[in-house]
Amino acid sequence: LIRPKAYAGVIGSFVRTWERYGAADTAFIAGRNFHVGQAGDEVDNVIGEGFLRGVPGVDWQKAANVVLFNAFERRRPRYLVDGYFAVDDRSPEGTPQRSRSGSATMGMALNDYYAAKVAAGTAHPAEAALLETRARNWRNVWDPRAASDGYTGFVGPRFADGRFQPNDPKRGWDGKTHDNFGFYEGTGWIYSYAAVHDVPGMVAIMGGRAAFTRRLQHAFDAGLIDFTNEPSFSTPWLFSEVGRPDLTSKYADIVFRRFTADAYPGDEDSGAMSSHYVFNRLGLFPKLGSDLYYLHAPHQPRSRITLEGGRTFTIVARGQGAGTRYIRAARLNGRPLDTPFVSQAAILQGGTLELDLGHTPNDWGRAASSLP
Repeated sequence: LIRPKAYAGVIGSFVRTWERYGAADTAFIAGRNFHVGQAGDEVDNVIGEGFLRGVPGVDWQKAANVVLFNAFERRRPRYLVDGYFAVDDRSPEGTPQRSRSGSATMGMALNDYYAAKVAAGTAHPAEAALLETRARNWRNVWDPRAASDGYTGFVGPRFADGRFQPNDPKRGWDGKTHDNFGFYEGTGWIYSYAAVHDVPGMVAIMGGRAAFTRRLQHAFDAGLIDFTNEPSFSTPWLFSEVGRPDLTSKYADIVFRRFTADAYPGDEDSGAMSSHYVFNRLGLFPKLGSDLYYLHAPHQPRSRITLEGGRTFTIVARGQGAGTRYIRAARLNGRPLDTPFVSQAAILQGGTLELDLGHTPNDWGRAASSLP
């Protein structure tokens, strides 16, 4: 958003690494690629997100070579054949094995979504069509019989023969220990909201907008979403996808209060927690797999984002203060804004976003026409 030239440089480094070494993995340590293997190829996500947001200065044809190589050569063999990463499939990194059936399948499906978008935009229509289909592979690890707290259907680990491995959707990551054989640093509750590239599919598989909203509220209120780790970073903002930006603001505020004056609520991970904090404070949060940002109530009355080229984007939160955590009206450059989203292009043009905040929610942003 504020340093697209640096972002383009990162993508250029991936391209050059791939051209020289034959692979561009998540980590590059001491002159060597290192396949971290937690949940797919994160390089694809960085390239794909930059493509969708229109980062200038990138040779997208060369970048497409990287994501297509990853998509058709680097995904695990069973995923390519059966459409999911199976229990006991071997991770490329060996020991410790971080790839788990539930979380790795979700990650690879997201990779395929990004690869599809890059392929479609760089004149690879056949590959794009195949990858669009593969992006729905997350549904192959949806266990319709898994149950927890009265809710049925969760992402779960699946054997190579098609059987689901019995798994408590609550079992797993507690911020300190890794004890879930189906997920890396997560649970069935956490990863069931990880298909951020297919939100309509998530909403439908959980029973529609009303059921999705009730279930997600329960997940937060029962402490089943982990604010301390990346797999849950986008989850509070999913309420805006079903017409409840008021609940997005409510739970974004709860997350924000987990940060203290001298500590993050979880592992900083080279900028993860601090960037999450900045976006939350501003009232913006990236909608992954798009060129949009979610809107929620900011945590300071005025912010100014300085963009490359000298333009600025100002966010004014009128009425911001103790307890005013709901957006009641919005204007972008003086014009009413009825959607809980703002585009990358709108921010980069510069201007002013005005948000009227209040102690109680109203119907702002709830209309079906406001959904992406």
